[in-house]
This record gives sequence, C-alpha cells and structure tokens, in this order.
Amino acid sequence: MKAINVTKLLYTAAVAALLPLTGCMQDDTIHIVDTAEGLNATAVYVGETNTTIAGVKQTYSSVFSNNNTFRKVTEDVIFEGVVVANDYAENLYQTTFIMDGEDGFCIPVKNMKAFPYLQLGQRIKVNCKDLYIGNYSYVPRVGEPYYTSAGNLRLGPMLAQQCATNIELVGEPDTTAAELTPFVPSASWLADSKNMTYLSFPRLASITGFIAEANGEATWAPDDLKDAGYGVNRTLVTLATNIIVRNSTSSEFATRVIPKGTVTITGILTCYGGEWQILMRDENDLHIH
Repeated sequence: MKAINVTKLLYTAAVAALLPLTGCMQDDTIHIVDTAEGLNATAVYVGETNTTIAGVKQTYSSVFSNNNTFRKVTEDVIFEGVVVANDYAENLYQTTFIMDGEDGFCIPVKNMKAFPYLQLGQRIKVNCKDLYIGNYSYVPRVGEPYYTSAGNLRLGPMLAQQCATNIELVGEPDTTAAELTPFVPSASWLADSKNMTYLSFPRLASITGFIAEANGEATWAPDDLKDAGYGVNRTLVTLATNIIVRNSTSSEFATRVIPKGTVTITGILTCYGGEWQILMRDENDLHIH
C-alpha cells in the first residue's frame, strides 16, 4: 500500500496553523502548494473496507437529507472510490470527488494541493473515524466543522494531517477506470425533480447546450462579477432545463472567452438551490461543436 506523503502534509498543516483562518473557505484559506515528489512508499493501513458510498448515503440519510448538517463518526466507516475530479486547475477549490460505480462523494482537504496525490483514476480508501460525515449545500462530504464569517457552523474540509492518516491509496491511477466515463443524462432525467437528491449526485457528467452569456467577449469568471464565494455563475441552456456552470475566479480558465454556439461541458454535477449545477475540472472539460 502507498500513502500520501505524511511528512510533507504535516509540514503544510503546521504552516497553515500559523495563519488566520476566518470566514468562508474560498475567500480566506491560504493557497499552499505542496511540490513534493508525489507519492512515497510509506505503508499506511486504514482498515478493511466495510461499506460503500451507497451504504454511507443510506446509513447517514438523515444528515444528507437536511441542508448543512453533519455528525461525528466514532467508529471505523471505511469506503472506497475512484478519483474523478481534483483541484488541478483550481476550479474545484481544495476539493476532490470520488465515485464508486454511479455513487459519488466529496473529499475536501484544507490548505494543500491534493492533485499530485489524488490523481484522476486513483482508487482510495477513506476511513471516516474521528471525522464528520454530512453535507455542504446537500453535497455529501467528509471533513471538519468550521465557522463562516457570518458565524454559521458548516462542514468544511478535513485537515491535511487527517488526509495523511485517514486516506489510503490503493494501487496506481487507472485512467481507464469505468468511473471516469461521464454520465450523459437525458432531458427527461434532468427534468425529473426526483433526481435532485444526494442519491444522484455528486456525479461526473457530460451535458450539451449553449452558454447564454456567450457574446464573443464575456469570460468564464471575471473578477468584477465574483460573488461572496469568489465564483461566477454562467448558464448552460439545454433542451431540458438551464444548468448553472459554476466557475472560480482563481481557475486557470477564468479569463478565457466563453465560446459561442453548441458546447458539451463535462464536470461534477450537483444541485444547488433547486437548480442543477456543473463544475468543470479544467479546460479539457469543454468541447466546442
């Protein structure tokens, strides 16, 4: 078995602990880039897998069904999944998504770049003991509670040192993993409100339409349009419904001009405020027809 480089992560976490951490995750967390060699050969064992992502969603249905709720895990709850999205291009801020078949889960990690370790196609085991399971805007995740600048208690990312002790890397990244083939929802699937639950997302998906704001000049995430979460919403118009395309002002493609005409966007499909939302991983997730 291989582990995330524990020494590097503990150093990163120690530096981060010296910095003030207030407000929401996006606007106040210091970007600390870990440029370590990647994975090392240190053996780590988080225990035998004893459930699935689907099983976790069933067991903790009460915390997933109510917005922004969570519960501390006091026993071994160990599940596996394949990394289908990471923070490589900065659009998914300190966030990794994994899937096990059609079931997805969010694995956020604070104050580090996870993508050198949690690469696309990498299978991981997650032991949730001493962490919290719950949701942030109904998206299932595991992490640690934190207070926003408005004084609201929310489930934020796990700390870097917890990532080093609670996540086990299984084998090598496999870019042919079935989970990396995006789901293509039909118009009827998107239009069915019964699919707008934690049982259906987060999920890697591809959706075709056109961007309403594309005028030959508009960019994906200009700084002057950013909201409190340092993001800009664009609108993907499809045959079924409009879908929010959520973009970070710190992403590598934030200043790129939005293409006109028909496009297919691949990314992590979630639901926010009763509307579908998709988050691209990087520029390769945009296909222009």
